[in-house]
Amino acid sequence: LPIWPTGGFVLRGIRATPPVGLLSELEALRYVEVGSRLKCPSSPIWVVASQTHYSILFATSASAAAPSALEALEEELQRRFAEFDRDW
Repeated sequence: LPIWPTGGFVLRGIRATPPVGLLSELEALRYVEVGSRLKCPSSPIWVVASQTHYSILFATSASAAAPSALEALEEELQRRFAEFDRDW
């Protein structure tokens, strides 16, 4: 992992859609940022992380894990921006 001069780490997202997703209570508090691939896994199964425990959330329909049209557009815009942003 690259290290910034201030001592922090540069973390990069995952390159492929995982079979199981991740949702975090800490994202609402702005402590972590969960990427779109973890929010929309290939299977409708998520690990939900809270401050004190983990839970499993699942759906019986695979469409529950599919990104909405707006989410797909946002991901495409971020991907295109990353092509030009050296720190992305």
